[in-house]
Amino acid sequence: MLTMRNTYPHVEGGRFDEEYFVSRHVPLAQEILAPEAVGVRVLKPVPLPGQALAARMIVEFDFPSREAMGRAVASPRMAELAADVANYTDARGTVTLLEGEG
Repeated sequence: MLTMRNTYPHVEGGRFDEEYFVSRHVPLAQEILAPEAVGVRVLKPVPLPGQALAARMIVEFDFPSREAMGRAVASPRMAELAADVANYTDARGTVTLLEGEG
């Protein structure tokens, strides 16, 4: 199992429209990454007492293999997905790949 995690940082004074992200962007990403993506999670970080919030939002897509993820991100519609980011944030997300059993 390979998980592609996109973490959006909490930026003081930055813009992040959670409603748009959850209701429009994530479904668009699911449509584009299907049928290769076999799972998706949207996670909203909460700060620990006494600590600042490090991330605003996290989304994870699970793929059965590295090859499946490669096919998904090779979609010509990835440019459409990238262009949609401006509709909900001015922050730049960080992508992390995680391998594990699942």
